[in-house]
Amino acid sequence: MALAVTVLSENPDCDFVYGDIIYTDQEGTPKFLMKAGNDYGDKIRYTMPALPHPTVFMRKSVYEICGLFDTDFRIAMDYEFLLRITLAGKRGRSVGRRLAYMSLGGVSYAGFYGATVKSARPRSCTDTVRLKPM
Repeated sequence: MALAVTVLSENPDCDFVYGDIIYTDQEGTPKFLMKAGNDYGDKIRYTMPALPHPTVFMRKSVYEICGLFDTDFRIAMDYEFLLRITLAGKRGRSVGRRLAYMSLGGVSYAGFYGATVKSARPRSCTDTVRLKPM
């Protein structure tokens, strides 16, 4: 968290920061590293980019101006929120380091990440989310 605060403090034109994430199994064993991409602004209008939501640290002013997550979405509320703030002109940047650990599972994992991890990992899926075995 200190790194995120430092980057935001040193970059007043930056509204949020994000980084890499390590996904673990239910026992906490690291399974995959997802590298955060720097090109989220180009991709977010069409697909969820490599911007892992558990790693996002945001200025309070973004929530005050753009609102909160829309909990009417069962899944993809992070995508909708990140798309909304990007379209509102909010800018983020990757810190280029790991900021979070998250256990595999949950609603969206079963649909997307679960299919990616359990399958032969088709090139298009692994390229999109940059999952790398640990």
